[in-house]
Amino acid sequence: MVTTDIEYRGSKRLYRVGNDDLEVDASGMKSLFFKLTTIGVGFLRIVQSDNSSVYEDYRDYGDCQDCDEQVLEKIDADHAVFDDKIRVSVRVFADCEDSLRRARMTPTMDRNSFSLVIDMTDNQPTNMNNTFVISDHLHIEMVVTIPISLDHLEKLQLESNRQNIEINNLEGLFTESFSAKTNSGKISVNKHLRASAISLETVNSALGPMTLSATTSLSAKTVCGAIEIQQRPDWQHGSTTSSVRLETVSGSIQGRFVAGQHFTVKNVSGSVDVAVDAPESGSRPSVDLQTVSGIVNGRVSIGKQLKLSSVSGPVELQLDPGTEAPEVKGSTVSGDLTIYFLRPFAGDFTLTTLSGGVGIRASNERSVKYREKKKTKLSGRLSTKEVKVREGSIRLFTMYGNIRLNLRTAGDL
Repeated sequence: MVTTDIEYRGSKRLYRVGNDDLEVDASGMKSLFFKLTTIGVGFLRIVQSDNSSVYEDYRDYGDCQDCDEQVLEKIDADHAVFDDKIRVSVRVFADCEDSLRRARMTPTMDRNSFSLVIDMTDNQPTNMNNTFVISDHLHIEMVVTIPISLDHLEKLQLESNRQNIEINNLEGLFTESFSAKTNSGKISVNKHLRASAISLETVNSALGPMTLSATTSLSAKTVCGAIEIQQRPDWQHGSTTSSVRLETVSGSIQGRFVAGQHFTVKNVSGSVDVAVDAPESGSRPSVDLQTVSGIVNGRVSIGKQLKLSSVSGPVELQLDPGTEAPEVKGSTVSGDLTIYFLRPFAGDFTLTTLSGGVGIRASNERSVKYREKKKTKLSGRLSTKEVKVREGSIRLFTMYGNIRLNLRTAGDL
């Protein structure tokens, strides 16, 4: 389908290539891959079932209402096709005709997998105002519509250079492996994304706010942007997430997560505020929190191990060890360490600071035995006889901050 009466309205009038529409049989489809490698703006949008949102952008381009009516009539006429076809609509705009000639779209069908890549054939210099420059800036709008009949995929992979990646209304689709990666575009999720393994990665943009269900693993990584994710259990495919990994350099990290094996946070200059739950049945996660200058707050369910490191940010955590015997290690340079245990703890502890203060509080002071080696060091042990709690260990250290440890006994439950 080519809609010749529609033109792009940007800062200036652009040359435009005609629309390219592709249809792929969805029956038996296992893998989908879409990639935009060109320099420029635009979006890669993937949607399911809501056909009206697919052509929402067309309404703002035409000068006459007839164009809108033609598009709507086309949607109505092709409504049956959406039930068993994957439809891809591509529109390409450029600032010069030469760039359009070098734009290349490569669809590939291999058994039960389909891929579509848009790139440039080369990077030839273009004469613009008597100055030869490398120009392949394109405005690309790709919309992929998944039919309602396709409710399961083994792999769905989306990649772009600078174009935004938009995941809209995919609640009816479950994917074994989902990944979205962009260099400087945004990644957004409207409504709910469900998969076994989810990987999201961008460089210069935020991830979230979004709602995800990942039953085995979740990875979110960005450099200059915040991460804000709410994990929702997917009871149909199992609610346990084995591992969660969150990484950012200059953005904050916040949200609610479920982890059964590993929960890892790596941050440089942003704050961390998380709630981590363990699965209702099964193992509890080992937790690793690393930050340089960010504030760390949260309520965290932990298994056998918690590692915490910070340079200049204060840390305040509520820990739920269940019936595990956790090994807790935390260190900061100039930030305070405040730890609250939400369940009974039994085992050894050592609190050390060079120039700050240390303190320990327990609801049953008689169950705590410790000695103060210096004003800046406490070591001892806490026993809980009322319930069976395996013995763990706590090691907290700071150079110039204060340490406060709050313990609970069985009588508090």
